[in-house]
Formats: sequence, C-alpha cells, structure tokens
Amino acid sequence: MNDAIGLKTFKISNGALKNETLPRRLKFLAWGDNKSTDGNYRAGDKTGAELSANQKKFGFERVAIDFNHCSVPGTDTYNDLLKVGQPPLIFGYGRVQAVPEDGIYLEDIIWTPLGVQHARNFEDLSPAIQDEDGEVTLVHSVALTPNGKVEGLEFFNAALKAQEEVVAQPKEAEEKDMTLLSVTRLLGLPETTEEKTVLQKLTERLQVMDAEQHARIETVNTLNARIKTLEESLKKTVDDEQAAERIRIVTLLSTEVKSPKREDGPTYSREELLALDLATLRLLHANTPTTVPLSPSAMTSQIGEQWQFVSKDDKGNLRVDLAGIFNRESQRTGQGRQQMN
Repeated sequence: MNDAIGLKTFKISNGALKNETLPRRLKFLAWGDNKSTDGNYRAGDKTGAELSANQKKFGFERVAIDFNHCSVPGTDTYNDLLKVGQPPLIFGYGRVQAVPEDGIYLEDIIWTPLGVQHARNFEDLSPAIQDEDGEVTLVHSVALTPNGKVEGLEFFNAALKAQEEVVAQPKEAEEKDMTLLSVTRLLGLPETTEEKTVLQKLTERLQVMDAEQHARIETVNTLNARIKTLEESLKKTVDDEQAAERIRIVTLLSTEVKSPKREDGPTYSREELLALDLATLRLLHANTPTTVPLSPSAMTSQIGEQWQFVSKDDKGNLRVDLAGIFNRESQRTGQGRQQMN
C-alpha cells in the first residue's frame, strides 16, 4: 500500500501489558471521533456503508498486525528492513469488522509465534487507514508501536472485564475461535494459518473423505450383490437336491409297494407325496409297511406290449402289475388260487 491510495497512520494506547493472555478480539477505533496528534478520524455512516466492501475489494478481509508499519510499502521501517533483506515482522492477523455505534474491531485474531513472544513489549497501537473526508473507509494494517497518540482508546484483551472500555468477547466468538483452532490442528496446519485457508483445506479433506466413503459403499454394495447371487445359487442347488431326493423316495415307495395314507384316510397321490417336505416324506417311507396281496387271483391285470404285466392307476398312468405277475406264476406252477396266511 502506498500514498497513491492515501494511507494514514496514527497511534493509540496499548493496554495488553495488563493481562497475560493476548486478545482474540481487539477494538482499535471507537465509533465517532478518534482524536490524535495527527488529526481527528471518524468511524461513522460512511465507515459502516463502505468499509466491509473495501476490505474485500482490496484483499484486506484479514489484515496484519505488524511492527511499526513495516508491512506498509514506503514507510521508514519497511525500507530499513528491505535494505537488509528482512521480511516484515508480523505479530498476528485479524479480520476487520465495523460495529455501528460501537467501533472498529479486529476479529478472530491469530497471533504468530513472534507475536506471542513480543507483542506485550509494545505500549501502543497505530492503525494504517484510508479515509474519505476524515471518515475511515479502509484498514490496511494495525501496527504495534512505542508511542501512542489517540486519546481515550486502549489495546485491550477480552478478559479485562473490569476496565470501562473493555467489550467482552461473545461466547459464540470464543467457541468459533476454539473450533477454528481445533480444526487447524486436526488438519496439521500451523496455528497462524488464515481462516480462509483452513476452510479451504477442510473442504478438500471432506471431499476426499466423501469420495473414500462413496468407494467403500460401492465396494459393500458389490459384495452384497455377490453374496446374494451365491445365496440364490446355493438355495437353487439345495432345492434341486431336495426335489431329486423326493423323487427318489416316491419311486422307492412305489417299488416297495408302500402306499402311505393321509391322516384322514385316503392314500397319498404321487403329486401329494412330492409336495411334502423331505423330513415328512422320509418318515412316511420308513413307517409305511409294504402292501402284499392276500389273494393274487383277486387282482385285475392286463398284458401290455412285449407281454409285460402292467396296470393303470386312477389317473391312467401305467404301473407294473404285481397281480398279473402273481396270477401267471400261480398258473405256471399249478398252485392256482391260494390264500396267503
């Protein structure tokens, strides 16, 4: 920043030596007139209307707390450091905020290690500002200096509640500061990292985590689909095996001349037997006695092709005709009809 944009500096008293903790929120100009040996500067309607937009426009949403204006190009301290190749001495950074009817603040202050070590060694503050008709419209930076020139204002800490000019930092702001600091540490960033950078890194980390979570979900879904396919295949295999076992047992019942009966009396049909669960079918097979005709001659039979003895069941299906076999065998041996005792 240089004289082309009309920067002016003036000094106010620093009360930071009164407390061991450096402030997280700092009021450096009161609302209304701020008298100094360099003139009178106001924070008023124009300040409230233009300050925030100007800070954003010129890239000073967060400004430096430096030593004796060494971050302002053209100042003596800036030139002295430049000659010896020394970068500006920065003690901290804060966000500029105008509070109508109250004052202009540095909010969310983050102190550098240099500031933590040396800030309390300086008695006064000096804001570097741009004004229009004496009213503050831009804050470039705030400097720690040896001598103050503004009446009635002090550099104070939010913990100094006993002082008349102290404005206690709201609980919400404290919680926000602690949250920002926690996130900064969690991301492995220096505590002096600007809020904008912290939020950007946090967003990037969350995007990575979201992508990883999405990939995990896709993997789980793929595994679930494979498991479901295997379960269906296994179930089909089991069903096929059980169906084959039912057919085998029903065939055995027919071969062994066993006719299981339902509880209400009638004999099971083949279809009814095949519809039973396997355990019940096994019990029927094991507990149903073989049916042996007492009088083979009482059985009806017919001779099919190739002289095979067959008979038809109640549904017209051909079955081996044991009656025909017994009758033919009896005739062959000359035994005729005999009752089996």
